[in-house]
Amino acid sequence: LGGLLFRWRIDDPVEGCQGLHDWASANVTSLRLPVPGALPWRPEKPRLHRLKVALLEGEQMLDCMEVRFGLRTVSTRKREILLNGEPLKLFGFNRHDLTSSAVLSDQQLLEDVQLLK
Repeated sequence: LGGLLFRWRIDDPVEGCQGLHDWASANVTSLRLPVPGALPWRPEKPRLHRLKVALLEGEQMLDCMEVRFGLRTVSTRKREILLNGEPLKLFGFNRHDLTSSAVLSDQQLLEDVQLLK
């Protein structure tokens, strides 16, 4: 990486990329980071974490990104969809991509129900 350095911070409450010297750093191309106080994302409580990453060359910041993310696992067990190991209940369906508008007419909804029977 030459003189390039990555600095990062997780769940920093301050907006933007100020205080870079207090952030953790590494000069690697791949890194696994622990998330302190990590809580799983759930529909009832959609906990999002914030990761900030800055790329520096010497003392000059070349780029800085901020990404919000949720931690969760999605899997299946027989005919169930599991979110964080718990069964996920899905209600309804979405078919607006086959129509000319974002809303289905009453007739289209009735046709869908009849097809599902």
